[in-house]
Amino acid sequence: MDASTPARRMYVYCDESSQTAARYMVLGALFVEEDARTKLEQAFRGIRGTQLANATMKWEKVSDKYFSEYEQSALLIAKRGRVGMLEYHAMTLDTTKFDHDTYNAGDDELGYYKFFFNLLKWRMIRHKGAVFYVTMDRRHNRKADRLEELKWYLNQHLVTYWSYEPVKSIVARSCKEVLLLQITDILTGAVAYHANKRDNKPDARRAKVKLAQALARGFGLPRLDVDMGSHTFYSVWHFRLEPPRRRTETG
Repeated sequence: MDASTPARRMYVYCDESSQTAARYMVLGALFVEEDARTKLEQAFRGIRGTQLANATMKWEKVSDKYFSEYEQSALLIAKRGRVGMLEYHAMTLDTTKFDHDTYNAGDDELGYYKFFFNLLKWRMIRHKGAVFYVTMDRRHNRKADRLEELKWYLNQHLVTYWSYEPVKSIVARSCKEVLLLQITDILTGAVAYHANKRDNKPDARRAKVKLAQALARGFGLPRLDVDMGSHTFYSVWHFRLEPPRRRTETG
């Protein structure tokens, strides 16, 4: 990147869904250009109105009571995506094929960040000339420097493609504090809902079924777990994992 050329700033918001209770875990990342970020936040605040002004909007909270606000948010996401104001990319992971013993020395937390590394790396590559400020939903890590490690590995990889290190920061924040993390939570939860076929269950919550359908229609898809391809503003990457290796008992 030419030092005389100002870099495009992109803000990335990351969240995950269905880590333990379902077959498919989903990682999601919302990419927003700097110029669009404030406009998006203002638009979402307008939708929330006074009743939800200080509330945290999350997929797990979707209900009939505030369905209109969630649906309007979903339609706004799709509309702004189509005009290039944002991108959303997800990765689905089959938890029955996790083999952290073989690949991560038994450390599932390390595996989690390796998966996020792959999702972010391949989506960031599409934005040469940008620098990235990443916000991840706060989680309790056993190792304190996980985010710095993730930043280092991303930069070490991307600098081989470009002439600069593009990831300027990766921080953890509470979803309550960051409006666009809440939007990422809703999107990621909806993708996981379809990936795990929760909408076909007898106990499926009607509001969640309707909201996932509204998002899919907005993106021009029959379901949210259908991949449109990585060149689009919305993509779902079904990450291929090999079955866990069989271990032989010794001794």
